[in-house]
Amino acid sequence: MKTALEGANINSYLGLPISHINGDRFGTLCVVHEEASRYDQKSIDLLQRIVRMFTYYLELERCAYRDSLTDLYNRHYLSRFFETPSKTGGTIFFLDLDGFKQVNDVHGHDTGDLVLKEVAAKLQNYAKDHHDAFVVRLGGDEFIIHFACSADQKAISLRAEQVLAGLSSWGSEYHLSTSIGIVVYPAGHAADLNALLKNADAALYRAKTAGKNTYRFH
Repeated sequence: MKTALEGANINSYLGLPISHINGDRFGTLCVVHEEASRYDQKSIDLLQRIVRMFTYYLELERCAYRDSLTDLYNRHYLSRFFETPSKTGGTIFFLDLDGFKQVNDVHGHDTGDLVLKEVAAKLQNYAKDHHDAFVVRLGGDEFIIHFACSADQKAISLRAEQVLAGLSSWGSEYHLSTSIGIVVYPAGHAADLNALLKNADAALYRAKTAGKNTYRFH
């Protein structure tokens, strides 16, 4: 590393890690200079205060845009996302858990919260495999997967089937499945989020009335 720094004409360097409150690494605050020098304690203390301020800002941002139970994005984040017209178009999956009320009634709300966290983890892992996707918890047992593309119906159907399969394995303890309403919007469209959610909800209702554990397009 020293050789690389010298090659870039950097002869003094100080790096302080920046982490989220939960310990996840965000990045590093770096101070470099072309002249060799030593950083005194006063300078280090100042940089450490800057790091703490940045960590505090990250936590405020997380609280504003993240769901407190699952740490997924929340409705506020989704609203901010749709303030800018899409250059690619997009697809919204509106998910609702079939049988979740019974989990709460039989096993209690603490167990229900654990189920919601597990659903969130499964959806987040799915989104990681699709770099154009992010996941939102709207509230209760309602979730959104947003894809930054408006692919053909066959490709979208394949993704919906993958999501259904991933949320169908609960063993004999919980009788859970998922229904999905799907809405697609085109590139360059100044999408009205409320209208999109209303249409996706209508499609979700059709999936529910079709027997649940399935999907329908608006």
